[in-house]
Amino acid sequence: MSGECQEMDGNDHDNLRVDDMSSASAVIDICARGDLLLHVKHYNDVGQLYRVSVAILRKASAYFDTLLNPNKFSEGAAIQSQLRELTRSHVDVASMPTSELPRVSISDFGHVPKAKISESAFKLFLDILHNVATSVSVPRTHFIAILALIADRFDAIGPISSYVINSGWKKKPAKQDKNRKSDLQLESLRRQKLLIGLSLGFQDWVHHYSSELIYQGSEKWMSGLVDDDGEAPWWYLPNGVEEELFHRRGCIFETVGSIQSHFLHLYSHTSQRPQCRLGYDSSWQCDSFQLGEMIRFFTRKGTLSMQNTFGKFQDASQYTGNVEDLLSILRQCPTYQIDKNHFHCGPRSGLEAALTSVVPSLSRTGICLHCWRHNRSEDSWAKNPTGGKWYLGMPRLKSVSKDCYDHRSIKAMCTADERDWTPPPA
Repeated sequence: MSGECQEMDGNDHDNLRVDDMSSASAVIDICARGDLLLHVKHYNDVGQLYRVSVAILRKASAYFDTLLNPNKFSEGAAIQSQLRELTRSHVDVASMPTSELPRVSISDFGHVPKAKISESAFKLFLDILHNVATSVSVPRTHFIAILALIADRFDAIGPISSYVINSGWKKKPAKQDKNRKSDLQLESLRRQKLLIGLSLGFQDWVHHYSSELIYQGSEKWMSGLVDDDGEAPWWYLPNGVEEELFHRRGCIFETVGSIQSHFLHLYSHTSQRPQCRLGYDSSWQCDSFQLGEMIRFFTRKGTLSMQNTFGKFQDASQYTGNVEDLLSILRQCPTYQIDKNHFHCGPRSGLEAALTSVVPSLSRTGICLHCWRHNRSEDSWAKNPTGGKWYLGMPRLKSVSKDCYDHRSIKAMCTADERDWTPPPA
């Protein structure tokens, strides 16, 4: 989490006076009765001074509670000593001159972008903690994403999450968001909302937008996983999420590809009896005809080149389309007849049964935030695949709670070593 105060500037901040910071911008009063100057050096070399309350910061943020604790860090002890001296010469905190207030400097903002918008977001962050934030008229998702990053960095998720919910922003997307049209802009929006959900604990957003990224794919995944430090943090989601989404998409392609492979295998005469059940002498020829027609159909549709072009995990990054497009191709497989005596001999009915089973599950392959936070080692597809054999009609595996979208059963299907798509007996 972001409350590791060891990453703070190690200088003796308590010895810094106003004349030491003469180049800093004018003081912004977050709290008129504040007893601390917070010197923020992230957006530029000059920095910005904020008048804030030690007590409020410590109560709202685990990060500041640790940093300003007089029993843990020298900053906290020095601030306590200075305030004790100031109370001897001033009636109350409000009457203390800014020039005499103790001050502390912070410069390590982790993944928060160094941009002007981040400065505005940080001021709003302090306003929210001090309960003086005014209503914001539906800010852009980009702005809320940065606010969420700041909240995570300084371990103050609760107040920021409550503010975002109570402001109504979560239910009312901004006009600027609705106007975006390009695929790249839409992906950026999905990623920002997923990052907000991960940071502020919005489970519905995490599941929905992670599912969308898995289903729709990402421009970032065309050449595999590459973390570019110069990009905004939502373009490479933290804490293993990016790797997990990429891996789940690959598993889904392999699962869909296994349906195609299953029926090609059935009609390749590797079984002891033909798939044509009519009992004619021509049943074997019927199977060969069906196999040839399937190969011709799937090759024409681009899903087969005598092996699945999307069925191997290492090839999944090369496909940038929607998973639904591939499912649609399988649904289009027509019924073929070798002659007028052969009805329903082809794979269509079996394909329909398999797709009817798999489609609802594949739409629920997103990350469950509860399990990701509390049981990641067991529920991660990348780190802990189920393996073994899965078969159509297999009983559902028990999930942690009723809100977990049957994700363990879905994981078992998508991470199995072997899958049998033969419909169970009626």
